[in-house]
Amino acid sequence: MQNLLDMNREIFFNVYEENIMGTQTGTLANDKKMLLRDAEGNPNDTSYLSVVSDKYRVVTNEEILELEVDILIPAALENVITEKNAPNVKAKIVAEGANGPVTPDADFILDERNVFVIPDILCNSGGVAVSYLEWVQNRMGYYWDNDYIQEDLARMMRSAFKTVLETSKQHKTNMRIAAFMVAIQRVIRASELRGLYA
Repeated sequence: MQNLLDMNREIFFNVYEENIMGTQTGTLANDKKMLLRDAEGNPNDTSYLSVVSDKYRVVTNEEILELEVDILIPAALENVITEKNAPNVKAKIVAEGANGPVTPDADFILDERNVFVIPDILCNSGGVAVSYLEWVQNRMGYYWDNDYIQEDLARMMRSAFKTVLETSKQHKTNMRIAAFMVAIQRVIRASELRGLYA
């Protein structure tokens, strides 16, 4: 976890290729690797993932949350990790790609088990960040290329993650509470600078 800020997609998949989890429809798994399939059932780009055996099994939606993986990314539905299945989550890191995939009771259980949860308010905020960049471009009437937007997005996301992580460590709390603390502090600061009725 120390190097989370430095990981990019390629490094991430290389480091964690032995126990990785990700899913779209038609996910297949064997003991070591995952094969991702698209909605039509065709294999996705597997340049980072390889299947070492032709023997695989179909993994149900319920089972996928409890596989022995390093990182679990619930990215589709809310309330999929509950107080019933949270004790069985084996991932060391849960990155909330969806809005609210972990219930409050499950969040408490994961926290007690020292599972590092990257909360949705931080983890899936890239779309909102890019919407902001689009708004800025429209206001200026000047448009950036995709490379510039990707670099700016990466900078914003790294900075946000680092700030929340530092707040979490400073106040000895989990990432969700730390994210709320950072957000509330920013609203207070903006209100002080602008005035309440500006």
